[in-house]
Amino acid sequence: MTSYVDEHGEWENRKISIVGALQSFITQLSIGDDLTKISLPSVLLNPYSALELGCSKGLGHVYFLLKANQETDPIQRLLGIVRWYLTYTQQEKIGKKPYNPILAETLLGWVDLSQDKEFPFKGVTKFFAEQVSHHPPATAYFIENAEQNVRMQTTVEFSTSFHGNSVTAKPVGPAFIEMNNQKYVINKTMPDMMIRNVILGTRRHAWEGEVTIICQETGLKAQLNYYEEGWYCVNTVNGFISNVEDSNKKLYTFYGPLANTINLTNVATNKVEPFINLGGIRKLKINYLPLGRQDQTSSIKVWKELSEAIVKDDMYAADIAKRNVEGAQRKRRNEGTSFAPRYFAEQSPGFWAFDFENRIKELDAQIETANDPLPETTETTDSNEQNTQ
Repeated sequence: MTSYVDEHGEWENRKISIVGALQSFITQLSIGDDLTKISLPSVLLNPYSALELGCSKGLGHVYFLLKANQETDPIQRLLGIVRWYLTYTQQEKIGKKPYNPILAETLLGWVDLSQDKEFPFKGVTKFFAEQVSHHPPATAYFIENAEQNVRMQTTVEFSTSFHGNSVTAKPVGPAFIEMNNQKYVINKTMPDMMIRNVILGTRRHAWEGEVTIICQETGLKAQLNYYEEGWYCVNTVNGFISNVEDSNKKLYTFYGPLANTINLTNVATNKVEPFINLGGIRKLKINYLPLGRQDQTSSIKVWKELSEAIVKDDMYAADIAKRNVEGAQRKRRNEGTSFAPRYFAEQSPGFWAFDFENRIKELDAQIETANDPLPETTETTDSNEQNTQ
């Protein structure tokens, strides 16, 4: 089973009629409104959920995180984590938005690099996410390779504000990475995303703002600054590695465009070398459970009819499918039978932790049996379950 977030097709470059597509949507908006509370027409959506996008970004270049774990030098390890984080923010075409997940929507994805010639890391690296809140939208997820002793956890809350001719998407919530018995705290899972000229002019988007990655055990800090640069508004990042106690004494600096090569400078020697080429890195293919093995709250299954209609450019069927999912969620909420988060529990205000002690074996078993033959009645049962949501 695959997700459209990992696929390419004509739908990616399909033009949108501003008058036809935005009229019903724009009339709902006032300056400063949160778009996560507005129901967008299907023509403005990509054929996948925000959970699928998170899985693609988290696992697509996870080999950088696994390579960082192998570094014995703490500075090089932190630089490796910075490389992985930068893959989240490489320049991409963003013309539409993913679906807002329903409450308790889940997604399981994984990569197995044990037989990979380029990155032969042992163990399965898995991603699991659950939508733990609908208003405000909040997603809890983790990435883990137990055999490599690498784990990342986060809960990210999203707000998307309309400013007349621009939109700002602000993710809030730290991420925690554990490796080599050390913990790294990232103050923001992703930088802010600014999308300009959404109604008039040539649309463009850029990552903006400051991100820090700190390891208290080693006393090291990385700071990344995202902005647009120059006449052509090139989305750029610069930053540095320093000790936490003295950010002015930089050990390394880095700078470059998010669509190309970012260079690293050793401050002591003034030596400059390529750090990462975001325009030429390999993206891994992610595995998902077959449809018949997915839970009724799994992203790919919840939004299957909508995704297929968008790809086929059948916006009438897409809008019906979207209303069916959203209407079913409202009905459950009104009847007091709404889905509830099952895998994550709120450990502190705004942070939901995965129940590793009781739940991780369940996910491991799903991955291990993913390719086993399905019972003949499974697909039919799943289809009936989806139709009753």
